[in-house]
Amino acid sequence: MSTLKIVGLSASLRGARHGSGLKQLTEQLKRLVSSDELSSFLKDESNSILESYAAAGRLDGEDFSTIYRNLKKNKGFKGLSNSEVGIAAGLWGVLEEGLAIEYCNLSHYFPESGNDRHLEELEEIILSSDGLLLATPVYFGDRSSVAQAFIEFIYRSPRCLEHIKNKVFGGIAVGAKRNGGQETTLIYQLIDFVNLQMLGVGNDSQSTSQYGGTIVAGDVGVAAGDQYGLDTSVDTGRRVAHLTKLLNPQ
Repeated sequence: MSTLKIVGLSASLRGARHGSGLKQLTEQLKRLVSSDELSSFLKDESNSILESYAAAGRLDGEDFSTIYRNLKKNKGFKGLSNSEVGIAAGLWGVLEEGLAIEYCNLSHYFPESGNDRHLEELEEIILSSDGLLLATPVYFGDRSSVAQAFIEFIYRSPRCLEHIKNKVFGGIAVGAKRNGGQETTLIYQLIDFVNLQMLGVGNDSQSTSQYGGTIVAGDVGVAAGDQYGLDTSVDTGRRVAHLTKLLNPQ
């Protein structure tokens, strides 16, 4: 395994993994030896989050704020949100290229309250990276508030701003339908990170050779059923890793 590391960033407030569940996810991905195993794992994790939503009040017709409040009590060891499915697929593509991975749930640092926290910890994660892979839900054809908060954080951190210069960035977007704004979201993200002087890439020729991963998920727990979208996400991770290796011969 290369010492080069790609950090995967989930920019969704609905992330299921937190705490030691973050490292557990990377270890689970390392054990998957084929795309079929990846697909099976992602479907199992999607089923887990559906069960979590049901237990949190969805079956009883509770409003989303109540469900979300109950979900936050979970230990964070299992289940993947739709954006997490995308980042997991992308990180598996990184592993296919032989690079190390780390998963980071940005909602831990930029919660829905708007009160940023633990930013020194996040700074150290970014400073340890050799490339970035970011997944976001689509909001009106644009990236999430969490993704925007992360970009603003990079601008405020001179060390991070200098560190990521000329490193590789790739994006994954999750929308409610096939043409649900994923590509505009990815273009905006590419502009953001190119302005940060990163090298932006899309996915590779094994899928569509466009702007990045494009996943369809109109409801909780369904992203794992979009094999086309998963392929584009794996390819994006693979391309981020491939270019990172070219830029850092070992």
